[in-house]
Amino acid sequence: MNKSKQELIETMNVWPRRAEEWKQVSEDKWRKPLEPGKWSAAEAVAHLLKWDEYFLERAVRPAVEQGLITLENTDFNDFNQKAAAYGTTTEPRKLLEEAIAAREGILTLLDRLPDELFLPEQGYLDEAGHRFDIEEYIVDFASHDHHHMSQIEASLNRAEE
Repeated sequence: MNKSKQELIETMNVWPRRAEEWKQVSEDKWRKPLEPGKWSAAEAVAHLLKWDEYFLERAVRPAVEQGLITLENTDFNDFNQKAAAYGTTTEPRKLLEEAIAAREGILTLLDRLPDELFLPEQGYLDEAGHRFDIEEYIVDFASHDHHHMSQIEASLNRAEE
């Protein structure tokens, strides 16, 4: 990929900027499903938020502060259900503020890591000996962000019609 550290970090900064723009959207629009049978926009925000919190506390912060990663095998379906449930019980503006804070926490800490750790095949080993490749993590999460931001944007726009 060969993007610089700053370019990679900037790809992760799109999500909090978009979340900031959405703070003024009314709550009823946040509660409508993205598509029939899918999460609401609020649940999708909670999903992004909870994954950011997980990686902040289990990967990024430990990497910066201790030079190690504490990732665990996670049941994605269970994790996502709990995140969505949080989205149903939390006011959308609060979700957005928490999502912005979590991502800004990640960005601040990533900026403290040495540039060479952002190169392909670099990074840290987790407790099980698996490599946590920072470049791969950022690219994957930026794609994940984009997928859900597109869904949310489309849903919020439909809600205006």
